[in-house]
Amino acid sequence: MSGAVPGMDGEPVHLSIVSHRQRALVGELLRDLAGCRANQFTITVLSNTPEPAPDIPPALAGKVEHLVNPAPAGYGANHNFVFRRCRARFFGVLNPDLRFPQDPFPALLPAFADPHVAIVAPGAVDPLGEVQDNARRLATIGAVASKTWRRQRGPDYPQLAGEVSVDWLAGFFLLCRSSAFRDLGGFDERYFLYYEDVDLCTRVRLAGWRNVWMPAVRIIHDARRRSHRHPRYLLWHLASIGRFFSSPVYRAARKRRPPRM
Repeated sequence: MSGAVPGMDGEPVHLSIVSHRQRALVGELLRDLAGCRANQFTITVLSNTPEPAPDIPPALAGKVEHLVNPAPAGYGANHNFVFRRCRARFFGVLNPDLRFPQDPFPALLPAFADPHVAIVAPGAVDPLGEVQDNARRLATIGAVASKTWRRQRGPDYPQLAGEVSVDWLAGFFLLCRSSAFRDLGGFDERYFLYYEDVDLCTRVRLAGWRNVWMPAVRIIHDARRRSHRHPRYLLWHLASIGRFFSSPVYRAARKRRPPRM
């Protein structure tokens, strides 16, 4: 890797935003991105169902493309589709329900100076300032059940000032090294919704890469938590949990890390 610090010299970043009739939210996110180092971005907004293109701020003119799926697809399939258009060194996966009070990218991109880092994510708070649980340890079935019952929202790791190596990072904001994402085959599209991030980050660690959480860098995530309100999303969530815990990826990760007492 070159001696240049990523993010300090206009490193290109291709951002993928998938919209599910969330045009207004996408427009708000694009306005925040326009206040970042907009010269380094290529942005693809992929509408999973037909909707008008979002309003594009003047600062992002010529940097945003809007695509519409011919048929709805899952989370992983959508972002993998966008990644096939990526020619940038870094690939970002963003939910539409994010807001950036400050530009997070100059603080996040330097983490890639370590050639073993594959994915980086900031800390996140909800609109009321409560810290969200976007950095987590490899789970057990019992831990998932306990966390769901207690509705725990805090991260599994201490909120340190610098970088924290973690087991997995929540998929609402993932900044990936494109070469690592490509080598790993992107998201496993057998997960229609939920746990694609768990699977990807687990494969990152099994391949000898690192997932890095930077809790001092803060973004706002207005989480929808649809699986807590809609039966269809709950069924998708349960199916993905079952797929992950029965997968060779999970078994390999558990062998590498014995259960904590």
